[in-house]
Amino acid sequence: MYDTSTTHISQHISAPFQLSPVVHSFDTYTLGIYPVMKDYLMHMQALNLQNRTFAILENGSWAPKSGALMTQFVEEHLKNSEVLETQVSMASALNEGKAAEMDAMADAILESMKVK
Repeated sequence: MYDTSTTHISQHISAPFQLSPVVHSFDTYTLGIYPVMKDYLMHMQALNLQNRTFAILENGSWAPKSGALMTQFVEEHLKNSEVLETQVSMASALNEGKAAEMDAMADAILESMKVK
């Protein structure tokens, strides 16, 4: 797990080349993707990351939008990559009411790891 605010971009870049699915959790930032996360995504595009599965947890206190933007970026710029349909959206903090959604996401992640 890496915090984009405090971890050097090189650590973020190496992880998706070693792992799939990749789980991203990030904030909506002025109705967009947090700038450091957007920079990371641009690196993934430049390095031609492909054939990966992503799981998304979005956060936004009044207008969560980052999940939809991340999904759009993956579909448009990361060849043969997909975003799991099961996503979690939260407002400011994770609470007990989201436990079922988190469990569903964990199940979707495990299912995506099975050999098809």
